[in-house]
Amino acid sequence: MEELWERLREKMNEARNAMYCDCGNKHTRIPVESIRASEARYCKKCKLRHPAKHNDIWAETRFGGFIWIYYACLDGVIYDITQWATCPSNHLKHMKANSHLVQYRLVTTTGPSINKNPSRQTKTG
Repeated sequence: MEELWERLREKMNEARNAMYCDCGNKHTRIPVESIRASEARYCKKCKLRHPAKHNDIWAETRFGGFIWIYYACLDGVIYDITQWATCPSNHLKHMKANSHLVQYRLVTTTGPSINKNPSRQTKTG
């Protein structure tokens, strides 16, 4: 019986951390426990980390810009969404890494969007 509960827990975590995509697949979002929402987004201009708000998406670079990592803040938790963001079906190619401003926000189907620029919103299920 315990094995059954463990499998159910795994399926629930998998479903909770799935990001649906226009490509027809689900991409995994990974919680990043080492980054707090109060100091999440690295800013090259200010050389510090700015707070992230619900549904913010941003990119950071590593190793001199060779590695790009995409993040999202959802319900106060920071997630690595690189797998979803780099899918060819997504339109995040013009995002600037290590930016002072949030350039994109997720549009969720469960609540109202707070972004005033609808051309810069990205859908998620």
